[in-house]
Amino acid sequence: MQTKKQSRNEAIVNIIVGLIYAFIINYILLQFPFASKAAQAGWITALFTFASFVRQYYMRRFFNWWDHRDVNRQHQGIEDH
Repeated sequence: MQTKKQSRNEAIVNIIVGLIYAFIINYILLQFPFASKAAQAGWITALFTFASFVRQYYMRRFFNWWDHRDVNRQHQGIEDH
């Protein structure tokens, strides 16, 4: 289970990565012409929803690994010197 500090750090990193991610996606998407504003809004919404899911999934997996790496090291008998 995560501590409050770990949860806060994960949320902060997730927001920063999300902002960078959103900027890059917007920059790329706005280069393409769309048939209509409705089509543009639909594609952008779908892409951001998918991108958000992927980002959150990998951020969660990373922080889960990060939070448990010391426990795994102790179980394997590896110590930092």
